[in-house]
Amino acid sequence: MQTQRWTRLKELVSAALEREPAEWQDWLAAACNGDHNLYAEALSLLACQNKVATFIETPAVSRGLELLGQDEDAPSLIGKQIGPYVVVKEIGHGGMGSVYLAERDDQFRQQVAIKLVRSGVASTEVLQRFRQERQILAGLDHPNVARLLDGGVTDQGLPYLGLPWLSRV
Repeated sequence: MQTQRWTRLKELVSAALEREPAEWQDWLAAACNGDHNLYAEALSLLACQNKVATFIETPAVSRGLELLGQDEDAPSLIGKQIGPYVVVKEIGHGGMGSVYLAERDDQFRQQVAIKLVRSGVASTEVLQRFRQERQILAGLDHPNVARLLDGGVTDQGLPYLGLPWLSRV
């Protein structure tokens, strides 16, 4: 009995998809002959199909940026102060944040890589993981692991790491 119902449901949905979405409800009401459960199931599947059919129309990169809270119009950090460092340029970015080349030029001159959590993804969990990463780096001393030079919090309350910058010529 269930197999017959499933077959009937597939037939209804397939036939409805050949029509315009605006026609689905009226057509299904007639085709289901008063079977309200069959009508509701078919309409539910059509609604899902409608969502699936349009999801790929938004480029994945745009959707990803939206989900990660990245705003292409966000103010640049170039020239801004983060702790004792002035940001020179962005040198990389990922899902949680960005890495910037920055320079210290107060009591001594030093270039560092500043890793910063992106404000759009700065949930409590992400900030906790970042702080854990900072603590782990503080305790590591290995030639194949970047050592922590500095760390702190920006004026916006976002944690950052200062790591050695090895310029590549």
